[in-house]
Amino acid sequence: MSSRGLGHWFDRFIPAALHIPPQEWFRAAIGALLALVAAGSACSYLFGSAAALHLMAPLAASTVLLFAVHSGALSQPWPLLASYVCAAAVGISLHHWFGPGLFVASAALLLVILLMCLLRCLHPPGAALAVSLALADPSLAAMGGV
Repeated sequence: MSSRGLGHWFDRFIPAALHIPPQEWFRAAIGALLALVAAGSACSYLFGSAAALHLMAPLAASTVLLFAVHSGALSQPWPLLASYVCAAAVGISLHHWFGPGLFVASAALLLVILLMCLLRCLHPPGAALAVSLALADPSLAAMGGV
């Protein structure tokens, strides 16, 4: 393969430029930061710092969708709220019935995707929350965090 052909091949991996002005990048980043701090503080207050730290990754992913891709279908209020309710119900139930484990986390992912599709509330961070709750440490469950 010539160097020119190889260069074109590598160019396919580069995504198209964002059609978002740099001022919006800053607004999205600050909004996501403030939302994550607020959500993390509320979780910490309600469930303790260990539970809050366990939930930060799905919350961070949601803030990216809400603030950087706010007009997307996955960023609307119904998918956000309903997916978290579905994820909590599935993740906590499976953790309670079967304990933490790879199979339980995989089953939580399968079930929450099916439930979110059925309810038209697909939100990828919701799936991450279900897996996170299914894998929760037993000491976290004993605290009442999950």
